[in-house]
Amino acid sequence: NFQVGNKILLNWKSKNQNRSGYFNVELIKPISPFFFDDKKRSICILSATSILKILLPERQTNKKIYISFENMLKNLSSGNWIKSYINWELSLIKELGFETLKYNVVAAQMSRGKSERTLASTLGSLANTLSRFAMDVCLYMSQNFGFVSFPEQLTTGSSIMPHKKNPDVFELIRGKCNKIQALSTEMVLITNNLPSGYHRDYQLLKENTIDAIESIKDILEIFDYSIAQVEVKEIDLNDEKYKYLFTVDSINDLVMQGKSFREAYQVIGGQVQEGTYKPDAGKKHSHLGSIHNLGLDKIREKLEAVIS
Repeated sequence: NFQVGNKILLNWKSKNQNRSGYFNVELIKPISPFFFDDKKRSICILSATSILKILLPERQTNKKIYISFENMLKNLSSGNWIKSYINWELSLIKELGFETLKYNVVAAQMSRGKSERTLASTLGSLANTLSRFAMDVCLYMSQNFGFVSFPEQLTTGSSIMPHKKNPDVFELIRGKCNKIQALSTEMVLITNNLPSGYHRDYQLLKENTIDAIESIKDILEIFDYSIAQVEVKEIDLNDEKYKYLFTVDSINDLVMQGKSFREAYQVIGGQVQEGTYKPDAGKKHSHLGSIHNLGLDKIREKLEAVIS
């Protein structure tokens, strides 16, 4: 069933996305066995599947590429299978966004280093978001906040403080992401003073770029698993340390009563300075974006639209 090139029906089942689950596999159509005695056609199948594995993102469907790949496999039995394979590769490249050619060597060489820098910038942008997220987790797990916690398997104990949980996973994610963000600067320094054309310096761009891609893939997988285990703690907003969260609400109340913003600001500011400020922690907000109406469903709709 698992011979490269065979067409199978694969069903994955799990209680939730963070469990390994199990697969049901059904062979729909054997393809590879018909070409075991044909070395060239077998190599063609291996080449095509390897290209798809490298170029296509996981868990993302592409019906056009699927149909064109299936048609190419059907044409392996024909006399013009080589032409069919070449046309399939060209259609794949076009579908992935590479529609035109570099028409001469000068045009081709002028892009040296630029595409790598674009990739590094993209990886750095994603790493920046993940690094900030990891930093938030580390901060809000700390003793002074205590907003969130994680199961013991995602934390380590302190060497001297038995009550402390160290968010090692997120600290390492933060460090790895910061390292990935440095890649763009490294590329600028390597390529900045090079004349047009090819130079051996460009070879130095590849190693850390490949490492960064593999690291970001691992980070996303680890993050996806870890963040699903988050334990959000309840806090008491009546605690003394939280009372100044409500100063803006208090200013807004005075504005709604007819005071100017400047007057309301001075009144509440004076109360804070004198130590007489008393917050109203029981107010409920309804406007979009407020604490009681964060619009998370709208954000999820935007995310799902991008993914689909």
